Amino acid sequence: MIHYKRKDLWIKLLLAFAKTLHWFNPLIFWMELQAVRDMELLCDGRVVRYFSREQKRRYGTALLNCASSKKDRTAVLCTSEFSRDVRTLKERFANIFSGGGKKRGVFVVVVGVLLVLSASLFVMFGASENGSRRTIRESDGSVSEEMRTENDKNGGKAEETGQGDVSSEEAGGKDQRDSAQELQNGPQSERQPGDDNLFSRLITYTWQEITVSVPDAWEGKYHVRESEDGFALIQKSSYEKHEGMGMLCGFYRADGMIVDYAGAIPLAFTDTQTYYMMEPTDVNYDYEDQEIANEYHEMYDLVKAVSSTLTINKEGVKYNPDEYILPLSDTIPVEADVLLNYSDNELKIARNEIYARHGRQFEDFYLAAYFNSCSWYEGTVPPEEFGEGVLSQTEKENLRIIRKAEEAYKADHPYPREYQAGEGASEDLDQDGRAETIVCTFEETDTWIKINGKRYALSDFDVQLVTPNTEVFYVTDIMPYQEGLEIALLDYGPSDDPETHFFSYEDGLHYLGSVSGFPFARQAGRNGFTIGGVVIGESRMDFTHTSYIYDSWRYDVEGRKLVHEDGGYYSIVPERAHSLSEDITVYQEMDETHMKNVLPAQDQVFFLETDGKEWVLVKGKDGTKGYMHIVDGKITGISKEPGEVFSGMDFVG
Repeated sequence: MIHYKRKDLWIKLLLAFAKTLHWFNPLIFWMELQAVRDMELLCDGRVVRYFSREQKRRYGTALLNCASSKKDRTAVLCTSEFSRDVRTLKERFANIFSGGGKKRGVFVVVVGVLLVLSASLFVMFGASENGSRRTIRESDGSVSEEMRTENDKNGGKAEETGQGDVSSEEAGGKDQRDSAQELQNGPQSERQPGDDNLFSRLITYTWQEITVSVPDAWEGKYHVRESEDGFALIQKSSYEKHEGMGMLCGFYRADGMIVDYAGAIPLAFTDTQTYYMMEPTDVNYDYEDQEIANEYHEMYDLVKAVSSTLTINKEGVKYNPDEYILPLSDTIPVEADVLLNYSDNELKIARNEIYARHGRQFEDFYLAAYFNSCSWYEGTVPPEEFGEGVLSQTEKENLRIIRKAEEAYKADHPYPREYQAGEGASEDLDQDGRAETIVCTFEETDTWIKINGKRYALSDFDVQLVTPNTEVFYVTDIMPYQEGLEIALLDYGPSDDPETHFFSYEDGLHYLGSVSGFPFARQAGRNGFTIGGVVIGESRMDFTHTSYIYDSWRYDVEGRKLVHEDGGYYSIVPERAHSLSEDITVYQEMDETHMKNVLPAQDQVFFLETDGKEWVLVKGKDGTKGYMHIVDGKITGISKEPGEVFSGMDFVG
C-alpha cells in the first residue's frame, strides 16, 4: 500500500522503459538498482515508523520468509521486490530495526537475520571441531556413546575435554544439571514425560557447557551441525537431499542480554551471557517429498519439549529470562540504541525491574501484580523506605539510559494526551493544519462535546454514559500513519464494567464505537495504543473465575469504526495470587500428549493466559509453569473444580 501511495510502481515502469531504450548503458542499470534500493528502504521506514519492537520483528520475519521462499526468485516487472541480493536485504533489516542509519546496537540483529537467511538459502552454519558427545542411557542402565564431529567422518579422533564429555555425569555432573533443571521445571523427580514417553532412553547431546535431551522418536533421524557459538539439530533426510536444509532448532550462547535475532528464544542467562534457542523462520525441509515433510512435522512438534531439557554446566545460570525485559541490567550496561525498539510499557517494566531486584514494593497495582508473579521477586521494602544507595553504578547508569529512552518514546508518540474536562483543548483533529478547540462537559441529562463552538450531544449518537469519568478526556491517535485524531471519553459503567468511547472529527463529529476497559496508563497501568490501528482494552471473562483479559479492537478505516477482534487466546490482566491446596498436573503445551509436569501445592499461583474454554496457563511462585486442562468444569488428573483447590475463584455478579 505504501508503494502504491508513493507511486513507486509508476517509477519502476519508467525505469524499465529507460533500460529498454538504453540496454547498452551500464549506468542506467546501476541507476535503476539504486532507485529500487531507495524505494524499499523508504517504504520500510514508513511502514515501521510507529511499530513496536515485536511488530518490527514480525515484519522482518515476513520479509525474510518471502525473500527465501524460492531458491531462484526472478523479479517481475513493475512489482515490489523483497530483495535482489543479501546485501540489499541486510540494508533493509538495518533500516527496519534502527529506524534509519547504521547503529552499533543493531549490528547483532542484522548479523542474526543474515544467518537465518543464509540457512534458508542452503548455506548452513560452519561446523566447528569441538569434541561433543551424544550419550544414550539404555533402559538397563548401560551407557553407549557416539562421537558427532567432522573428525569422525574423516576417521580422526576428537579430543576429549571435560566440557564435551556427557558421561561426566557419572562423576557428579548430573547432580549439577539436575539442580539447574529444578530451577526451570521444578524438582527433577516430579518431571514426567507425556503419554508417549518422549525421553525414556535419555539420549543427550552436549556441546561444551550446553546439554539437551533428544526424544526417542528422533533417534537415527537427526544430524548435528556445530558452529562457534553452539549447535543445530537437523532433520537428516532433508539435509542429505539438500545440504543446509532440515533445521529443527539450534542452541547457542551470546555475550550480553539482547538476543534479537529472528527466530531466537532466550532460555537461560548468566551475569554476562544469554543462552537461546533458534527456530527456523521459514520452510526448511524438502516439502516436495511428502514422507520427508511428514517426518519433519512430527519431529518439529517436539522442539519445545527438547528446549525444556536444556541445562547449562556453568555457575550462576538462571532459567527464567522470560521474567525480565532486560535480564542483565544489573551487571551489564544497556545500549541506548537497543531501547529504541521497546514500547513504553516494556520500558516502564525494564526500569522498575532494577528496583524490584532489590525488593522494592510498588503502589502501582499493575507493577505490583506483574512482579509478584515473577519467581525471583520478593517485595520486602516499602516504597518510602527504599533508597537508591543499594543500586550499583551500572544499575544507576542503566536507569538514566532507560529514563531517557522513555522520554524519547513519549516525544515520538505524543498521544494519547489527557485533558481536564470543562477546559479547552487545542488539537488538529482532522489534520488540516488548523487546530480545533475542544471542550467536554458532563451534565446530568447528557454529555456534550463542543468543537470550535459547535456542541454535539452524545445522545444524538445513541451513546449514554452511565458513570462517566467527569474529570478528564483524551485525544488519541489510533492510526498514526493515517490522518486524523480521536476524542476518547471514559465510562465506569453500571457495575464496574468500564468502557471507552471514541469519536473522530471530519466535517462534523463521528462515533467510532467503544472499547471495553480503559486503555490508558493512568487507569490501567499500561498504554493500550502501542500497535498502530489497534486498541488494547480489557474484557471481563468468567471461566475458572471472574477475571479480566487483554482484548483488542481494530480500526476499520473504510467502515470508520472500531471492530472487536476475537483472537481465541488471551493474556490475563495481572491479578492477585491464588493459593493451591494440592498438587495438580500441568502440560507444556495445550495438548495432553505432550510433556507434563506437576505444579506443587503452594501459597502463590498466578493465572497468566487462557483460551477461555479448557486451558489456562498457570505459574507457581516456585517457577513451575504449564497449562492446566479443564474438562467439563473439572481439572484433569484430580477431577475437581478449580474452586475446590484454588483460593479466590470467585464469580462476580
